[in-house]
Amino acid sequence: MAFFKRKSRRDHEWGWDPAASTLSDEQLWALLTNGVYFKAVAPRMDTLGGGLTNADWKTGLKEWWGVKNKKQFLELVDWMRKEGHRDDWVKNGDDEGDEKFAWDYCRLITVAGGAALADVIDQDHAWDLVTEAAAFLEGKFDSWEALGDNYLAGRLLWLDDLGKWGSTPEEQDPSQALFRGVKDMLVEDDDSPWNRVAWGRSGGVVIDGAS
Repeated sequence: MAFFKRKSRRDHEWGWDPAASTLSDEQLWALLTNGVYFKAVAPRMDTLGGGLTNADWKTGLKEWWGVKNKKQFLELVDWMRKEGHRDDWVKNGDDEGDEKFAWDYCRLITVAGGAALADVIDQDHAWDLVTEAAAFLEGKFDSWEALGDNYLAGRLLWLDDLGKWGSTPEEQDPSQALFRGVKDMLVEDDDSPWNRVAWGRSGGVVIDGAS
């Protein structure tokens, strides 16, 4: 079923153009659950892997994720689903009773798209993982903002684990401010994809007020 999609003068700025996209509305919605990451570091919010290149992802998977082949990728996905970083934070009480599902599952969306672009898995497999992760997140949160806040809280714990977050500004990785600023824009800007697409999908994906 086709959905009405208006053309915004700021689609280029956001890297999100549903009117020109060949993706389904369900796929577009799923990618937006990882909107903070995509907007912060990638050129697009409406394509697998954020619009980064094959070369970007071949390098990135090896250096950032330790993934060189499909077996390693599948092991990573299995870990993210079952434990992820959130498991240790729960055990140590670091999450203060608010389990950081968004951190692990948004990262799953990131790496699934990247693996497809790097030819580690095919695109159908990537979309299965992306839409599954997005549906899981939909069941855990009640708004885009709640999702974004949980993601950022997980990212802060991750930085702390890496020794990149301390009590003084000099000890705090500046990337967190960038990511928080992106989340705030997504929530507050009327033209942002999060404000053009409804969070709930009980009646189908709603874009620009129409389904």
